[in-house]
Amino acid sequence: MGFRSKAKQFEKLIEKKISGGAAAPPEPLDVLRAVVDDVQDRIVPASGGRMTFPYDDVLVRVAVAPEARRSWKSTLDGPSGMESAVRALLKRSGCDAGVALRVRYADARSDDWTHDWFHLEYHRRRAEQTVAVPIPRVQLAVLKGVATRKRYTFQSTRINIGRSAEVLSAEQSAVARRNDVAFSDDKIDKASQTVSRVHAHISYHPAERAFWLYDDRSLKGTRIVRDGADLTLAKGSPRGEKLRTGDEIQVGDAALRFTILEEAG
Repeated sequence: MGFRSKAKQFEKLIEKKISGGAAAPPEPLDVLRAVVDDVQDRIVPASGGRMTFPYDDVLVRVAVAPEARRSWKSTLDGPSGMESAVRALLKRSGCDAGVALRVRYADARSDDWTHDWFHLEYHRRRAEQTVAVPIPRVQLAVLKGVATRKRYTFQSTRINIGRSAEVLSAEQSAVARRNDVAFSDDKIDKASQTVSRVHAHISYHPAERAFWLYDDRSLKGTRIVRDGADLTLAKGSPRGEKLRTGDEIQVGDAALRFTILEEAG
């Protein structure tokens, strides 16, 4: 099954959740992406203008029926699986990528799990002083579509882009994601309806002093328009594309203008 088919399944899962229908189990790549996002949210500034992931060990528990585990293990435990994706993220963020990541499978979730289909445990064995790292101030202006604001200003390491401000978990038991740039869920605006609830995100890489754009396996795709040329991002790819001030970001049929207002001090 290709990325497009998997993305459609994930969007349908979210739609079922919003409409109150019974949610189907996620695909292995959905869980992999969610774990990578959770790890990224725990990367913090450290001394010397660096970023650090202050944990040495990550345990991932996944609820999968025994008869389905073979396909899950081939995706999550393989050479390009979860550990590889997490290490690539840490390396890209300028962190020590020597973290140990373990995946364990269970027949069903426990009541104390952090997510509906998986559970994360972070273990810290080292202490590192965290400091404020200068981050450029950027603006995202809405060119096409309807969002909660016409212009957004940020000074953060991650900016989520999607439809609606909050995306609930599959069982509607918790908020799975908050969109910083939230396009309208009103079906009157056609451009906004082409934006997936989990569409894309922007990350700041301190080591490069640059912002990168990533597609989060959206249905209608993510593109950068620069100097009259279109650059289409690979759906769900951990590679991303480096942004430049003045770039037009197209999410589905909606569009944003990315501008660096103030460089890091």
